[in-house]
Amino acid sequence: MATLQLQKLIDHNTCIRLLCFLPDGQKRNAIPSNRFDIRGHELHEVRNEFVAVSHHWHRSETKPTKNGQGFLMGEDLVQLILQLKDVEPFVKAHFEKKACVFRGFWVDAVCLNQEDDPSNVEKKPQLALMPQIFSSAGLCLAVIGRSVSRNPSDSHLRYAIKYLRTGLAHHLATDLSDSMSIIGSRAFPAYGLLELFGLSYFRRIWILQEVFLSDKIYLLHDSTTVPWKELHTLFEELEKLSRNASISLRWRGWVIKMTQTPAYSVIRQRHLY
Repeated sequence: MATLQLQKLIDHNTCIRLLCFLPDGQKRNAIPSNRFDIRGHELHEVRNEFVAVSHHWHRSETKPTKNGQGFLMGEDLVQLILQLKDVEPFVKAHFEKKACVFRGFWVDAVCLNQEDDPSNVEKKPQLALMPQIFSSAGLCLAVIGRSVSRNPSDSHLRYAIKYLRTGLAHHLATDLSDSMSIIGSRAFPAYGLLELFGLSYFRRIWILQEVFLSDKIYLLHDSTTVPWKELHTLFEELEKLSRNASISLRWRGWVIKMTQTPAYSVIRQRHLY
């Protein structure tokens, strides 16, 4: 396990910590092949200059060290940080395009003191800041997971993400209406989209607050990013299909399954928000 050390915040009610990656040769907190630091900032001073990370994690991923000087990070958390390192070039390009400085990533699992000790006076005010954190971020990354090489279903999921990334969802209602050209075709990732919309990430209660308050959102799977607007496009196409009596029974069943997934519910609520 990698060790994580946090410096005290000047003001628990107005300050946040941000994770930033360091050039080789500078070392504060080390994980395999990468080095990073966690620095405190006044939230109002870094508005629109950081990335808020929305992800699915378990409290067991961080454990206090025996000497009480830091936390041990579990493998899932280490892999998340590696994902963020991989996507950092995309993030920097996004902020450069907006002519904004990029300060770092806000990740609750590493930027908040997770200790349950009653003397932890930081945790409550920091949790209360979360709505402001997500609404102040210049970008939100919704980390939906990473591939597991031994899992054959990952190929379906990767293909579905590629389908969304290339903007093909814009033609979904038209394509499925012409069912004879779609049935039996490998060009349409029906299984992958079902898997994507059923991911455990979309079952989190916290996600409602995070995606509702964030202005600019990208999904992140491995190091691949997909604009949230592509999910919204898919939602709109599914809405059209649910009212289309001309599609085949086979695809009608698929549409019904899609509209019963956790992701569909989240996208719909954000659409109505």
